[in-house]
Amino acid sequence: MLQMQIGDHVEQTVFTVMDIGPEDVIIGLDWLREHNPEINWKSGSLKLSRCPERCSARKASRMEQAATARDTGVRPTARRPWEQGITLPGAPQLFVAAGHTYSQLFAEEEIKKKVVKTVEESVPKQYHEFLKVFSKEASERLPERKPYDHAIELVPGYSTFHSKVYPLSNNEQEELDKFLKEQLAKGYIRESKSPISSPFFFIKMKEGTLLLQFP
Repeated sequence: MLQMQIGDHVEQTVFTVMDIGPEDVIIGLDWLREHNPEINWKSGSLKLSRCPERCSARKASRMEQAATARDTGVRPTARRPWEQGITLPGAPQLFVAAGHTYSQLFAEEEIKKKVVKTVEESVPKQYHEFLKVFSKEASERLPERKPYDHAIELVPGYSTFHSKVYPLSNNEQEELDKFLKEQLAKGYIRESKSPISSPFFFIKMKEGTLLLQFP
């Protein structure tokens, strides 16, 4: 739950983390129905005057509060911290732009213009008798299994660490499925029934591809 401010309008609301491209935040139809703003279609502006009770106007400045206290003799109450969320009303605002960088977009366009060459086209003709050395398929193998395997023994009675599972975007899920399919086919990995798994994350490269990383 985060604090959102639009002009003088302030509220605590829940956001869903997802890939929405270059946009920072998308406010849905449910939010519009709940707040029922006055929309001026000619000027392209809206006024939040019919909000639910949980919303509030921006807090008055310290000078305004001091003036109110002097005129009325009532001392303004201190702001109470927001106990249910991950932020406090008095915490500094953080602006996050998790979209695409211009250099990344330019690199993606340049990659699209490049012509992909075959191995035969990339390797000079005088070395074609060694094409097998440059073959991606031939390199995708593991050395023969030796009789010396190193086991990883766990501490008896050790309690495993449980962490939150975050959903993947469609592109990330496709990339993960592709990685698992390729690694299983090459024999680099095999299906496991172990309850212990490894965390991973993706890094988006400048050409637009996703690079799977393990800590």
